[in-house]
Amino acid sequence: SLTEFWNGRADEIGIWKKVLTAQERTDLYNGGNGNSYLPGRNLTDNNTVTQKPGVVADAAEFVALNTETLSVVDNDDVSVGTSPFSFTGWFYIDLFLAGSAVIGKWDTTEYAVQFDLNGANQRLFFYLRKTDDSGNYFVEVTSVNLALATWYFFYAYHSYGVEIGASINNGTIVTSAATVGGKDTTDPFTLGALRPGHAASSFTGRIDNITFHKKVLSAQEVSDLYNGGSGNSYNPAGTCTLLSKGYHMLL
Repeated sequence: SLTEFWNGRADEIGIWKKVLTAQERTDLYNGGNGNSYLPGRNLTDNNTVTQKPGVVADAAEFVALNTETLSVVDNDDVSVGTSPFSFTGWFYIDLFLAGSAVIGKWDTTEYAVQFDLNGANQRLFFYLRKTDDSGNYFVEVTSVNLALATWYFFYAYHSYGVEIGASINNGTIVTSAATVGGKDTTDPFTLGALRPGHAASSFTGRIDNITFHKKVLSAQEVSDLYNGGSGNSYNPAGTCTLLSKGYHMLL
């Protein structure tokens, strides 16, 4: 009957398999301003990351000169070890700086999504440290020469013990064998550089709708996230964790 329906709005519904602490409830309320919060997993704003319009929501805006990053300490959600995993997200470059990182977990070296020069061309690279520390796996997306002031959707993955791969704008995936597997470290997960405070890899531009999955996404899942260039906050695993300020990660 009509009495079973509610006319109104609902926002930021959270479900936890635990009893929240007083501090966690306070953080969610945030003085009446609300907060997209996952206990122990929020990104830390290092050196005042700002916001500008993104593809899906408000994007994080980074300035390399200020070594601005968003980071979270190492935890099971962002460590890979023997797990397959995938990244997706959007980036928009305001300034070309060699070796700028969109994603990094690269203090003692684990994985990274960077763009860098290859001759006269700016290309996207995905790096994964080998589990035996004998070097790095990497792929270069040669089909797209990156330009300034343009939104790009990227997909990068590791099929454990098989291969790594990466693509731009739901295009052809470039792959490389990765038979040894990837390394697991205690490095912080970082957006906007290889690690917090690392000037040489700092990024100038915007990052939006970063997702991290402990699986290799299907072609349909990647296509759904790209959504014809319009983007999509979509999680095939069914569990969505939204992080504050419009930067969100699906775990």
